[in-house]
Amino acid sequence: MTSNILQNKIKVLFMGTGLYGSLVFNELDTNFFNIIGIVTKSQSKISRNPNLNNELNIKSNNHFNIYRINKFTDEIKLKLTQLNPSIIIVASFGLILPDYILNIPKLGVINIHPSLLPKLRGPSPISSAILDGSQITGVSIIKMVKELDAGPILFQQKFKINSQFNSEQLGLELFRIAAKNLNQTVKKIVDKSILQISQNHSLATYTKMIKKNDGLINWLDSGELIIRKFKAYSQWPGLYTHWNNKRLIIKEAEFQKKENIIFKKNGQILELNNQGIAVKTIDGLIYIKSLQLEGGKIMDASLFVNGRPSFLSSNLN
Repeated sequence: MTSNILQNKIKVLFMGTGLYGSLVFNELDTNFFNIIGIVTKSQSKISRNPNLNNELNIKSNNHFNIYRINKFTDEIKLKLTQLNPSIIIVASFGLILPDYILNIPKLGVINIHPSLLPKLRGPSPISSAILDGSQITGVSIIKMVKELDAGPILFQQKFKINSQFNSEQLGLELFRIAAKNLNQTVKKIVDKSILQISQNHSLATYTKMIKKNDGLINWLDSGELIIRKFKAYSQWPGLYTHWNNKRLIIKEAEFQKKENIIFKKNGQILELNNQGIAVKTIDGLIYIKSLQLEGGKIMDASLFVNGRPSFLSSNLN
């Protein structure tokens, strides 16, 4: 009886990692899907992005075959081919899929991409939306093709960005939307009622791989841009500057636009008040509320300054 039920279910291979992957996986309808395997990153190849630094948090009591990999070897190619899934679902996986993966499932490979494709293709759509100061972004479920994030759109929904969101908060909202709509999207693929919308490739924009030094503050930037970087890079690499030749990581901050702050250098620390440590920018003040000096612990602004009285007469760079 159980065997017959499983035979009637759609065989799904899931590829995903971390918080976002877990969110999507735990929404899969196991009454409709037979999850024949999970491919996730091995601990030896965990991303620097904290969102990807944890294994899948699987809430189901069912036993699943889990394959932890750091690259696609001939052995894993054979194993995935033998599994013969009907469909592969990819969510926040973090490894580039070799072309042969696309040919394994008869219903295709489905990927969740957190942007309104064709906008923001590539590795950092969430951070890029915040960094660009966008008010609207969204999430797309697409059928994967060889070209990066260029496949037909199966589902897409807009999302208004809360101006206070950092990258993790925005990512959670976008992947929740995708997770809630994934089951119905796949069911439409199975019954051939899905509407596939080709992307307009002439409208495509691309994001870049985020690097560690992207988090370094340029005090010649506007305060608004500095705060957008703070939110965009909240997961990795964080926002930082230098003081006394040590990295100073900004843990909590806000910006206030102010004019006519004259005779002061950008990056100069002006004062400590109840809003935090005031640092001059070209268009106002960054108030640092909590921070962490390289090798030290996270401290609120007043406690940090109390132990370092010379800090208030210095410049950040």
